[in-house]
Amino acid sequence: MGDLLRCLVKDNAQSWDLIIPTTKFSYNNFVNKRSKCHSPFEIVIGLKPRQPIDLVHLLVETRTSLEVEEFAIYIHHLHEKVRKKIITNNQQYKFNVDVHRRNVEFQEGDQVMIRLRPERFPKGAYQKLYSRKVGPY
Repeated sequence: MGDLLRCLVKDNAQSWDLIIPTTKFSYNNFVNKRSKCHSPFEIVIGLKPRQPIDLVHLLVETRTSLEVEEFAIYIHHLHEKVRKKIITNNQQYKFNVDVHRRNVEFQEGDQVMIRLRPERFPKGAYQKLYSRKVGPY
């Protein structure tokens, strides 16, 4: 896997993290001759993985079966259903959190306390027993 990443990252040093999903899929889909001619995905799941090309709409003359078309439609509907559910859950979560949130606007000259976060300090500079808030400022 390391060699595969090194080869692919050569030209994309700034965006190497964007090729990880494709690299992982390719690696898991690659047929290994040592493992009796099966890919790691097929060995674990028991099926050959569907390729992105399997979900592309084809011309009527080139379609091999309606089962593939039905599966592609099912996957598209499933993805849309999941996408809507995630949006609904996020909206509900935001509503529940916002119920307890108060909108405070500060004016010039107001006294405020500042909350310290450990991640804002260099490593080792912030101790867990330090005060969590400082001020008033």
